[in-house]
Amino acid sequence: MSEKRRLSDANEAGSQRPSTPESRLTADVAALSLQATPKSQGSGSFTASGGFTSTRVQEVWPWIAGDIEKHDTCSFDTVLEYLLGRVHKGSTPPGCLEKVLQAVLPIANSAKVRQGLEKYRKAVSVEAERYAPFVGTFNDALAQQLKNLSIPGEDFLPANQLDVLFCRNAEKTVTSDYTSPSGELLRTVRKPDLILTTIHAACRCYDIESGAGRVFEAATRQPPDNFTWHDILSFVEMKIYSKIALSALPSKYGTSLECQYDTIRDVYSRCATPLLKTPEQVPASGNPAKRVKKEHNVHSDELRLRTLRSRANAAQQTSTGPSPSGSGAEPTLSPSIAESQKVVESERAPPAIQCAIYGAEMLSRAPVVPCAMGMLVQDDVVHVWIYDREGGIQSMGLNFLTDLPRFLVLLFAMQRLRLKDWGFIEKYDLGAIAALGETEPRKPPSPVKVDQFYIDTAVSIHRSLSLKGRGTYVVRARHARPPHGQSPHFVAKFSWADCSRLPERELVQRGIDRAAGNEAVTKHMPYIAHSFELRECTTRTVRAALGIPPKHRLRPDKSEGAEVYRILRVTIVEWMEHLSTLSNERFLRGWFQALIAHYHNWRNGVQHRDISLGNLMRRGKDEDPVCAVLNDWDLGNDAEDPNLTHTGFEVTGTVPFMAIDLLTQEALDGKVAILYRHDLEALIWVLIWAVCCYDDGKMVHTVPRGIYNWNVRDPLSCGEKKHRFLTRREPIQPASDNWGEGLKLASLLRGFLWDQMAKTVKDFYQVVHQQAWLQGSGPGFSHQTMPREEDDPERVWYEFWAHLKRFKEVVPCIADFMPEDLRKAGDADEKQ
Repeated sequence: MSEKRRLSDANEAGSQRPSTPESRLTADVAALSLQATPKSQGSGSFTASGGFTSTRVQEVWPWIAGDIEKHDTCSFDTVLEYLLGRVHKGSTPPGCLEKVLQAVLPIANSAKVRQGLEKYRKAVSVEAERYAPFVGTFNDALAQQLKNLSIPGEDFLPANQLDVLFCRNAEKTVTSDYTSPSGELLRTVRKPDLILTTIHAACRCYDIESGAGRVFEAATRQPPDNFTWHDILSFVEMKIYSKIALSALPSKYGTSLECQYDTIRDVYSRCATPLLKTPEQVPASGNPAKRVKKEHNVHSDELRLRTLRSRANAAQQTSTGPSPSGSGAEPTLSPSIAESQKVVESERAPPAIQCAIYGAEMLSRAPVVPCAMGMLVQDDVVHVWIYDREGGIQSMGLNFLTDLPRFLVLLFAMQRLRLKDWGFIEKYDLGAIAALGETEPRKPPSPVKVDQFYIDTAVSIHRSLSLKGRGTYVVRARHARPPHGQSPHFVAKFSWADCSRLPERELVQRGIDRAAGNEAVTKHMPYIAHSFELRECTTRTVRAALGIPPKHRLRPDKSEGAEVYRILRVTIVEWMEHLSTLSNERFLRGWFQALIAHYHNWRNGVQHRDISLGNLMRRGKDEDPVCAVLNDWDLGNDAEDPNLTHTGFEVTGTVPFMAIDLLTQEALDGKVAILYRHDLEALIWVLIWAVCCYDDGKMVHTVPRGIYNWNVRDPLSCGEKKHRFLTRREPIQPASDNWGEGLKLASLLRGFLWDQMAKTVKDFYQVVHQQAWLQGSGPGFSHQTMPREEDDPERVWYEFWAHLKRFKEVVPCIADFMPEDLRKAGDADEKQ
């Protein structure tokens, strides 16, 4: 063979899953000190905080990178065994992989395949010169040799009648539409190099009416029309590192693994995959190779630094507000950091992250997509990537020139996979499935009947791009036979929830039951008509089959609890409008209603924990009396049920509205308990945001003016900006002069936040110094003596209204919502 890649070309070994803070799972000993949920810093967190505001790869990829910085790995043979198990009619017997390897040897050693691979391995000047040999060689193997291959003694499914094939895509765009933070259409544009699709979808894009031979011939060229993500079963991203001739083909292929290539341990790396084992060192088939330490990859560290800076500046690039001047301005960056920021704007995403972006697009293309699969080809080494809502799973590298039989087994299995194995679930993806089997233009599917409801998966209301996390997808729904006087209009929310969380419908019902008829709560809770789980859609299935150890929750007594995974939940909720669509003064009334409902729920143990402007809704028409609804309880918690107290695995809180105390590193690591005052503070930030960005029910600014970088998705930076906003008393700049009482109320509540922050600091130091005095250690404190603040919603609630009642003449609507006991106390004080 030609020159092998050096072992030192790899990334630093370090930890297999570096970076993002671990959640409270048994894999992390430090998790025993957790008091709350560690915050994710990937695309799921970013989406929950508003989502992407542009389609530029430079904005998207730093957040997708956070989803796969910690990813799982397995050997290439493990992937083959998993896929063979999916296409075997019974349970896969021991030695099945070896039998299939033996069966594909004649194909691997055939003159036609070898001729095609010789074309692929020859010296090239640009990457695109390798597209046609790859597509032509392996399409011919799929159509002419693998399709009718039978394995002696094994009972595999026949090749899929849809006939899969590779097609060149490269410079053709694949687009998708999402919802921007302002509710506008946001179109993404991607260009995967090659795709795997069906012959019918290929005929449509190549404008060929019929004839398999013509399609396979045309697939090596650029298609005249564009594919959609609904047409794509898998993608192939190719990267060229060597323009000289690649590895020489062996004189004859066998079933043994000749070379073992490492995984891409550092997803920021732009280096070629390193050779891990030489032929004489390769372990037995199916066993993952041991990891060896590699030299430090300086380039990767520089790129990671750029990524962190890019995250911190993502929102700044879309802000319309001026930067503050003087002492409030951002400090000048050093030349090296400033240069890094310039570089990140011009660079494409690293190969592994580019693949993850495609994986995110595939997972986000429809409401029900359990998994996605793709391949990263670096010269002659291929990695299989499998994506789900827990992140990515990467196979070790395989050199398909020296170990061709294993790659042919991969194609053999892929050719027999059913559409559901590709992530196309028939009941909820009828349009895409029909398009994969027809040459006619894609048509919208009919609504899906579930219980008494029709779910229209073709009409999306909310859809955002993300890889890891809940991946919330909202579509229209209607009641088949609504009760007299009730609206037939509903929405269906599809969300990949942490299986240990209480279903939203049950938590909402507990809140209503505990309210005992209190309309201050019951009128302002969402009406959830129906909910169910798609038990076949979990992240546990693929990972268990690949031998990836499951995660487990820690119980309150620190013992290992149930297995943790994500499951797809569907919640059918009444149709509502956003509270932000109301005029300014009517918005205030709805805000107070949500504030009061939230407090009573918290006192009853039903905690929301994800306050945001998007979660404040309203019922009725514009002219009806305001009836606000505190919506989206799927991240809520029942504090009165010790078996359900949630302390891990999933992000809670929307960054721009989170309390400052929760935007610290300690809190992000899950070591700060979530208190009532944190949710109350979030409601105040929601009001300030609405005053700064909305006018008469319409968004006029995507971010608050004059509050530099407040909406940044980086939690630590956001906390610093909001702290500066409070301490420096920067003026609130309303979206218009129409806010009147709203601006006054927002200013008053900023004063309340300042008072609370000062009081919290004062109380903290009093306790610390008291502890030091009792221990005889004098002034000062250590982290070991830091007291844990107890939740006291009644005290905070009283202080909140005590602060506002002094200004009820300035903001008259305060008096309309002030609690009766406080109002009477205030009247008595005035008489005295």
